Amino acid sequence: MPPTDKKPEMPDEEGSHAPRREGTSETSPQADPSPSRSAPKDAGKYKLLAELGHGGMANVYLAVARGPSGFNKLVVLKCLRSDLASNKELLAMFLEEARLAARLNHPHVVQTNEVGEYAGRPVIVMEYLEGQTLANLLHQAGTGQLPLALHLRVIVDALEGLDHAHALADFSGQPLGLVHRDVSPQNIFVTFDGQVKVLDFGIAKVVNSQAQTSTGVLKGARPICTS
Repeated sequence: MPPTDKKPEMPDEEGSHAPRREGTSETSPQADPSPSRSAPKDAGKYKLLAELGHGGMANVYLAVARGPSGFNKLVVLKCLRSDLASNKELLAMFLEEARLAARLNHPHVVQTNEVGEYAGRPVIVMEYLEGQTLANLLHQAGTGQLPLALHLRVIVDALEGLDHAHALADFSGQPLGLVHRDVSPQNIFVTFDGQVKVLDFGIAKVVNSQAQTSTGVLKGARPICTS
């Protein structure tokens, strides 16, 4: 999605504004100006504004979190697809992703604010990010290249986030053996104020995990290059 100079505004009860981008790699060509038919009809304190994308297991929405005294904050909701919600195995996979995401706390990893259930569907609530994926930045650069210093800064910051994930241990101190499985330009996000975030640990692998990838469920993206 091409960047604009206008920042998203908090909506009133009648309107909404599409985002520049969000904190997940589940993508679509552009934000749908209204939530899809599969979106939860009642998201409690969250008002859905637009569908940002969809993947093999989940749909992703821009939403506004509402609180007392006119409090509003833009967030990203990742919701298990309605047609998969009754599948116990896939539900376990989604909830394991939620538990894992909640454990990751690092400046270079997208932040999970809350894990809950809304309209009968599990939801992961993530921070809203303004910026572009590295894939978009490289595409906009065209035949030219990003400045070497910028490219190196992005790589170093992303590696710091991945190192945090790789070193993650359970509460007994045992390493979880977390592997991202899709470290690619579309899963590295650069905000307009220069922050670098690793996205989509939903396709990560934990050693000895009880939840296994099911046939027909897409967890990672296709490779960005082949030999």
